[in-house]
Amino acid sequence: MTRADVEIRFLAADDWRLLRAARLRALRDSPQAFTSRYSTESVWTEQQWRSRFIAAEWLAAVEPGGVIGIAGLADGRPAHAQHHIESIWVAPEHRRQGVFQSLITTLADRSRRSGHTELLLWVLEGNLDAVLAYRRLGFIETGERGLTGPHPHQYERRLRLPL
Repeated sequence: MTRADVEIRFLAADDWRLLRAARLRALRDSPQAFTSRYSTESVWTEQQWRSRFIAAEWLAAVEPGGVIGIAGLADGRPAHAQHHIESIWVAPEHRRQGVFQSLITTLADRSRRSGHTELLLWVLEGNLDAVLAYRRLGFIETGERGLTGPHPHQYERRLRLPL
């Protein structure tokens, strides 16, 4: 589990700047894990960040020095579709300390309380560390595979966590 000084909390609408800072750090730190790029999102306007913020519920792992992890919980459209995780990231110096597990557990609890029976996500092919981490937490492959939008030869696979 996480250290006592790490708080896992959902962000409020006024926290969009925290999301921006953490997301840009994630894109710089782990560009191979995301379909977007730092060069794209670093020039977004406040309105673009606010739009991204309202597209999902954003969870942050926060310690006294700032945000050390983020994850989004989006509900598909139309309403009542499955919840899915997006943009999960933990700062390198905090990996393998329970932060990732705490983020996933909190999102799974929120989904379960909302009446969902599974939690979904897409993971880029070749991101073996992420796949192994998800498997350790109970995620299984759905058999779905798709091209990522901006990269014509990059695929991702869908995983699900039964709740």
